Amino acid sequence: MISINGLYIGYGSHQVIIDLDWELKEGLIHGLVGLNGSGKTTLLQSICGIKKPQTGEILFRGMKISSLNISMLETEPYFYKGITGAEYLQLFSAPDTISFNTQEWLDLFSVPGDELIDNYSTGMKKKLALIGICKLSRPVMLLDEPFNGLDLESSRILTSVLKKLVSKGHTIIITSHILETLTGLCTYIHYLRNGVIANIFNADESALIDKTIFAELDAGIERRIEGIL
Repeated sequence: MISINGLYIGYGSHQVIIDLDWELKEGLIHGLVGLNGSGKTTLLQSICGIKKPQTGEILFRGMKISSLNISMLETEPYFYKGITGAEYLQLFSAPDTISFNTQEWLDLFSVPGDELIDNYSTGMKKKLALIGICKLSRPVMLLDEPFNGLDLESSRILTSVLKKLVSKGHTIIITSHILETLTGLCTYIHYLRNGVIANIFNADESALIDKTIFAELDAGIERRIEGIL
């Protein structure tokens, strides 16, 4: 179980996460959705330790969550200049308990390991970063917009990989601006609004998800275009 209690996160006087209490069951894929600026990335960064909360606690199996328990794929991963994909993956240590064949993973995602990352496309960079996260094989994986930049085949491969990881006991929290991606992948969809988790949906409640999230969004759009057209 991942338990978040009384979490406050802000930037100066702007409060992004407000007294958040949130529990996530282990061994599942959890979707995290919200409008732009709702704090999805900030929340993930806080869980993995990049962004320190003002108050509150984040627990994993009843203990303070550790960097040894968790890994995070950022929306725009960072890469050192002048190294190849294979050299980048050498920076990630696989646990002794798993067998990780780097070349097989590179072949799976069609990533040229012997080429400089500087020459990679956006999609190739995202796939390489994903392989690195998989190599770490930590119990909790946070994926911020992992499908951005991926082609159709790579998206299908990633979906299958994530399902396999969950079957092996990993817990995954994933954000995506494409709601259909999450409803076909996640067990639960968590809606972040006004600094708290406003709703939790079963993934099969797609009609209710659309009504709840898009009704608010569409109302705002209508107000904005009213004076234009």
